[in-house]
Amino acid sequence: MSIERRSNRSHRDGDRPQAMTLRSLVGSSLLIIAVCTAAIALSGAVGGAAAQENVTAEFSYTPSDPVPDERVAFDTSASTASTTIDEYRWYVDGSRQYNDDPTLTREFDTYGEYDVRLEVEGENGTTAEQIRTVTVAGDGPTAAFEYDPASPVPDERVTFDAAQSDSSHGEIAEYRWYVEGSRQYNDDSKLTYEFDEYGEYDVELFIEDNGGKSDTVIRTVTVDADGPTADFTYDPAAPVPGDRVTFDASSSTSPEGEVAEYRWYVDGSRQYNDDPTLTYEFDEYGEYDVELFVKDNGGKSDTVIQTVSVDADGPTADFTYDPEAPVPDERVTFDAAGATSPEGEIVEYRWYVDGSRQYNDDPTLTREFDEYGEYDVELFVEDNGGKSDTLIQSVSVAGDGPTAEFDHAPSTPAPGEQVTFDAGPSTAPDGEIVEYRWYVDGSRQYNDDSTLTYEFDEYGEYDVELYVADNGGKSQTRTKTISVDGDGPRANFTFSPDSPEPSDRVIFDGSASTAPETEIVGYDWYINGESQYGDDTEFSYTFSEYGIYDVELEVEDSGGKTDRIVRTITVGDEADIVDNPEFELARDAPSTRSVEVRPGETGTFRAEIVAESLPVAESRLLVDGDVVANRSVESVTQRFSHDFTALGERNVELEVVGPAGRSATVEWTVRVQGDKPEIESVRPTTQRFDLMTGGTQTFGLTATSDQSPTLDYQWTVDGTPVGSTDTLEYTFAEAGMYTVAGTVTDAGGQTVSQTWNVSVSAFRSRPSFASQSTADQLSPGTESELFTFSIRNPDVNTQDANVEIITELPNGVSITGARDVSEGDAGLQALVGTVSPGSQDSMRLRLQVTDESLRGEELTIPYQIRYYPRDNPDQYAVFAEERLTVTVSPDRADETASPPTSDSTPGFTLTTALLSLLSISVLGRRSRNGN
Repeated sequence: MSIERRSNRSHRDGDRPQAMTLRSLVGSSLLIIAVCTAAIALSGAVGGAAAQENVTAEFSYTPSDPVPDERVAFDTSASTASTTIDEYRWYVDGSRQYNDDPTLTREFDTYGEYDVRLEVEGENGTTAEQIRTVTVAGDGPTAAFEYDPASPVPDERVTFDAAQSDSSHGEIAEYRWYVEGSRQYNDDSKLTYEFDEYGEYDVELFIEDNGGKSDTVIRTVTVDADGPTADFTYDPAAPVPGDRVTFDASSSTSPEGEVAEYRWYVDGSRQYNDDPTLTYEFDEYGEYDVELFVKDNGGKSDTVIQTVSVDADGPTADFTYDPEAPVPDERVTFDAAGATSPEGEIVEYRWYVDGSRQYNDDPTLTREFDEYGEYDVELFVEDNGGKSDTLIQSVSVAGDGPTAEFDHAPSTPAPGEQVTFDAGPSTAPDGEIVEYRWYVDGSRQYNDDSTLTYEFDEYGEYDVELYVADNGGKSQTRTKTISVDGDGPRANFTFSPDSPEPSDRVIFDGSASTAPETEIVGYDWYINGESQYGDDTEFSYTFSEYGIYDVELEVEDSGGKTDRIVRTITVGDEADIVDNPEFELARDAPSTRSVEVRPGETGTFRAEIVAESLPVAESRLLVDGDVVANRSVESVTQRFSHDFTALGERNVELEVVGPAGRSATVEWTVRVQGDKPEIESVRPTTQRFDLMTGGTQTFGLTATSDQSPTLDYQWTVDGTPVGSTDTLEYTFAEAGMYTVAGTVTDAGGQTVSQTWNVSVSAFRSRPSFASQSTADQLSPGTESELFTFSIRNPDVNTQDANVEIITELPNGVSITGARDVSEGDAGLQALVGTVSPGSQDSMRLRLQVTDESLRGEELTIPYQIRYYPRDNPDQYAVFAEERLTVTVSPDRADETASPPTSDSTPGFTLTTALLSLLSISVLGRRSRNGN
């Protein structure tokens, strides 16, 4: 028995050969096993019959080397049998052919090797078989094509013909065309195609014959031609402002195509008229660059720029005014009817008086001049082309000024008497007096009437000045000297008892004093020249010692005149009174009032008595008001010593006291100072460190002093006292730089300090901000992304960060889409979601212009981006504060719908999600297909 062979055949399944499946392989194997088993069984069962019937199977086929779709004839005439062959069975690759004739005709679709099996059976059931492998082969096709025209231009119809393709052993069954890799859905042998633009294009032809073999050829087609030439004319050739100028691009050419696009620019500004002609009016004089851009149907372009000069004679400014000699407050009319503009028209008038703009832009101006003087009146005119001219004329406003004069009564007033001043005699021949000012001895009296009532408090001569000004601003001053005089007061007093003794209370009465023309307003009492701080009519005093005393009374009347009277009073019997000379005390040593000593040091204080003779007196030394030593005066020099032990400041007095209350004193300020305190330890030892807001820090000082029994502590934060013990616990509530100072002061006032610099921030590391995209144009009715940015909160931080946008939108612009942004066309606050430490988030803001009237406008949108710790917005910091300028598209033709600009914004976006779902779908499908 022959062994069955299998060969791989090429079958088309779409565009790919398909391998033999597992199912067909298993089926074939099982068939072989079954046949072999049956043959073995039959060999035993019919052994006897075989000996009597001999059958052989043999076949041939023509042609011997077939090609696909060629008819192949199989012939069994070579098969033999000792009897007769009753049955023929044909199999091709194991598939039963339902033709049981001695011959079989078959066509093979594709190239490959095919197993053809013949089974024959004799009349007694004896069988035989033969298997032969038929090879279907041949050369594959060759792809080739031509195209016409050979040098095409854009939009020209090009015919591609694959007639040159060849298939020597079959026929071409399929054509496929590709232009730049794009399948052209025309599977004929010819393709007609038009190229839109200049360039080189790869055209590919794929062919496949009836046996499944294929070939590909690629040819590069060059589409080229001379580009267009831009040219234009304009009329009129010498325009003036306001002229309608027509620009005509009909002279532009495109020799091998056609001009498909026109663009006009005036001084670089796009004119939204893409026709071959443009009509434009120039508002002002000047030279303008007019640019024409043309592009042909193949995408080649050309540009031409011509400079258009817009010029003409400018205007001439001229005006008259009436009256020609005005006075103050007279209405003056200025008329610019004489101003001319020979080649245009005057569109603007501006008036200036002494450089000050008058907000009346008409050809006439009415003006009143308040004051005398020369005024420069300027007329500025501007024509419709922007040329201007200026004329200045000087207007003189003149007239005689006022004369100041006044009377007063009474002519010689006394203090406190009411005086009336009258400016009635003042005159203003060419106007009227509009202002009066009164001055008394240069002091302005806030009564600006023509009369003034005034009372002089004191005797003396006073300059009274009258200032008058008329409505034109001219003024004059008149000054008169007013004498205020009268008899002054007379001082007099009595006392009781007449002969007082020490410790008696003596009453002094000054009511006998008189002031015939005024009144007494002050009483001053003195004993031995020393003021007793009594200012009443009566004064009481108790003399503690025997003696002779000078008692003095000074009185003052309401006019400021004074009088004095001195009386000598004897206290006690004259026999008991010591006749002491007057004396003074002069500082000798230390010679300065301030003295510094160390603890335990002895200070010596010395003073000299200055008198005609040595007084009978006692000297004493006082420290802080306490008498520490005293003795009788025995010499001119008075000397005392004192030991200072405690630190601090002491007031030292050396005093000499005589009878009858006479005394003299010299004072010193003694500062007892030792060594400064010493700081033994500080907490913390680092003088500069960082904290986060809300952090608490403990500061401490340990100081010692061998000489001071006590030490005072004072703590300040940025100069503000916050504590007075040796330690300070302080919580820093807000971010910033702080200076913490601890000061130790001893009893002598000497200090020593320690400072710390503390940096307090809301975050250990500042969050980072990155701007990723901003828009520069908005389109009405279309959503536009204004800006995008990302924020990262470093992982070293311990608290979340909030991010906020603050902006104010113009009317007609509204929020359409944003992350965590409140929508609307009013001012808004936008709070992004919390960014936790180590995380990054993004923020986008989209706008829409809802007001069509904003087309062509340039809008300024201010915004501020800030961050702060979560739940603590008062501690914010600013990332960025800017003003974004955007243009609203002026023409619908410029609006091209496009998706929002992609960027590298971190975070999980919708695009990422869709891509992820797509990937999962593809993987699942491949898994189900077993690939």
